[in-house]
Amino acid sequence: MKDDELKALFKKAAKISEAVPETLREAAFNRAVDALLGIQQVPTQGSSPKTRKTVKHTPSTEPSTGGAADPLLTELDHNAYPQMETAPRVLERALMLLRIAKDDFRIDGLGSSRIAKVLTEKFRYRTTYQAVQQALGAAGNKVDRVSVGRKTTYRIMHPGELYLDTGQFGEAQKPSRSQGAKGKESKKVSRAKKPTQKEVKRTSQGKKAARRSKGSMVAIKELVAEGYFSSARRIGDVQEHLQHKKGLSFKVTALSPVLLRLLRDNVIDRVKAEDGQYEYKQH
Repeated sequence: MKDDELKALFKKAAKISEAVPETLREAAFNRAVDALLGIQQVPTQGSSPKTRKTVKHTPSTEPSTGGAADPLLTELDHNAYPQMETAPRVLERALMLLRIAKDDFRIDGLGSSRIAKVLTEKFRYRTTYQAVQQALGAAGNKVDRVSVGRKTTYRIMHPGELYLDTGQFGEAQKPSRSQGAKGKESKKVSRAKKPTQKEVKRTSQGKKAARRSKGSMVAIKELVAEGYFSSARRIGDVQEHLQHKKGLSFKVTALSPVLLRLLRDNVIDRVKAEDGQYEYKQH
């Protein structure tokens, strides 16, 4: 569904919900959206007319915050997404959750309350919807925003996915302090400030992290070319193979984004084993 059509649908649902008392408007809004999106409610076999089963025909942007039947709360396995551990801030965690919802659950769009709830309950990252709103509100072109009344639905965009794929979430640069009195030029010749040992170490670690990030992609692509994934492999198997057969040491958090990228590019496929862990294999 196009953005213009979606906005028009939300406006129509909001207008319909105005006819009920304020305490019931959120539920009425969600029911109106379901009806307009073509979500039918049919009774299950042997049930009374009050007991009904919801049948969704097409995936859609979901403006609600989710509930007891929210698949992100009932079906999402946090162990399957170790990359979430690399997210340092609310922004990166929210973007990752938006991509997980879109890629694995066909939910293209979440509200701030729903994002905060899933991050808190499934990943144990305690946050609030206000913090999510603030982070995504300043995310620029990384997300798309669809607002109806006071409700805003966020969708991850291509720049947001590229931002996550780099795996390098730099700190915002702080403004430098002004030198000397205002309106007066310093008489001393300016000298470049010598970096401290801590700064040198941080820079070195950042360069090493970048090399590891690029190296993990190259290493796994070589395994694909060699036919290593002709048999189902778990991420732990890949890590051990690279270490013992290639002499390359990578953390699981460095390998997981690469496997997900190859999965989305249709280079490899994955299935969930009986113990809940993912296994990757070539098509």
